[in-house]
Amino acid sequence: MTPVLKLDPDNCRAKTLRARIKDVERLKDSGNKLFRSGQWGDAIAKWQDALEVCILILTFYSDADQVTSSWWLKIERKGVAV
Repeated sequence: MTPVLKLDPDNCRAKTLRARIKDVERLKDSGNKLFRSGQWGDAIAKWQDALEVCILILTFYSDADQVTSSWWLKIERKGVAV
């Protein structure tokens, strides 16, 4: 997502996707900390929340061509190596 946002900082879809990915990472890390402290039920709940966000991401961005086409063309036009 970083190359996309560097070329098109106002790309709403990329910003939203990046925020959701950060949500997943935060929930996963929180679940890991709970697991290490012995709070297994709470850890599982956090991991389930993370998986639900992943499902939402995959559902919303299921058409890969639609997601990548506009920013990919910008990258190719700028001659950025990916």
